[in-house]
Amino acid sequence: MATKRRISATEPPDFDYGGQMNISRADFFNVFKDGPNDEEINNEILRIKSYKAFAAHAERNGRMYSENYFTGAKDCDLISHATTPIEYWRAILAVHKPKQHLSLFKIAEHLATIRPHVQPSESRLYIDVKNSLKTINGHLVENEGSLHEKTSFNLPTAEQLEALRIYGNAKDGFGTMPAGIAKMLEKAKLVWIVVPTEHRKVPKMWQDYMNRQQRPDLPADLANLVPRLQSQVERLEERVAILEQQQSSHSPNKNDMGEVPSDTTSPSTSSSEDNDDDDHEDVHNPAHGDDTAKQTKKRKLMDS
Repeated sequence: MATKRRISATEPPDFDYGGQMNISRADFFNVFKDGPNDEEINNEILRIKSYKAFAAHAERNGRMYSENYFTGAKDCDLISHATTPIEYWRAILAVHKPKQHLSLFKIAEHLATIRPHVQPSESRLYIDVKNSLKTINGHLVENEGSLHEKTSFNLPTAEQLEALRIYGNAKDGFGTMPAGIAKMLEKAKLVWIVVPTEHRKVPKMWQDYMNRQQRPDLPADLANLVPRLQSQVERLEERVAILEQQQSSHSPNKNDMGEVPSDTTSPSTSSSEDNDDDDHEDVHNPAHGDDTAKQTKKRKLMDS
């Protein structure tokens, strides 16, 4: 009976991932200074279509707000004025800003799935990430710290983990990764996910895994291959365009053969292009569909 190939975890326990799970106080102030401003935060928050409403009886059985590790102030004072989820997340993000290399909008989307005032470990985002990491760590335990070659996992994204860090934990408050998630990331050797790509160091077993999965967040050495391939494609496209132009210049002109010139755009082509534009606009502007319906109804009345 053939045995499945495994990807072995050969890195030492103190593997250098190129960065840390949590940010230091110095990093906190750098991110606060260089991160998105209030206007950028507000614009991204307003793009979110829906938010989880406040938890019922949050003042009695919701989150226990503590003194914040970074600011020294009580987190409850930061969000005391918030009466809506938008105000709640706007206040938190204004102080505990995302790292610059991540998508503010995606992080805001993940935060919007958390019910304000709920305990960090009780949010749907926390539970989903925990379950994914639990599956991975269970696999590693069963296979003596190795990954089967054909195994596939639902890895947490950097934005999911950053949203969890921003919402924080019960002990240190906003801005600190929940301890349970941090331990599971370390156990699974997935700390590299939270490290910026340019500094990221990925354990070999996860490099091999990412190569097989062909994920977009590849290690740096493979990620550098993408621009080179794109450059080659662009050069090929330019070459094809030149060849097509040369071929067109040598083809006979129908007008020179005495044929009657015709409209450069056929009715069928024009109709197709108009339909494509309408479809594109309808996706971004639902009201456009109402105007079209009214015009169609008006034409039918005129024809009758």
